[in-house]
Amino acid sequence: MRPRATHGHTQTQMSKLQLMCGGQISKQTGLSSVGINYVDEVNRQMEEQQFATLLHRQNNLGPVGATGSYGSAGPVGATYTSAKSIRR
Repeated sequence: MRPRATHGHTQTQMSKLQLMCGGQISKQTGLSSVGINYVDEVNRQMEEQQFATLLHRQNNLGPVGATGSYGSAGPVGATYTSAKSIRR
């Protein structure tokens, strides 16, 4: 059974997340305060983007996030380096 979070602990977590959003602390530090591994999360986001790109291609919908000529994610079919390569 997990220990119950105290009000002070919850406030500390929220403060860290706010600092992360404002760029005063790293995403790794902010997300780790709530038990999320930043590198794993980046990898999941890239996998989701690749899946969305595949669905768009299959449905001939054009670029993902069509905000410009290539959308917000760059050209469809662009390759991305795994976030695992940036681990320390």
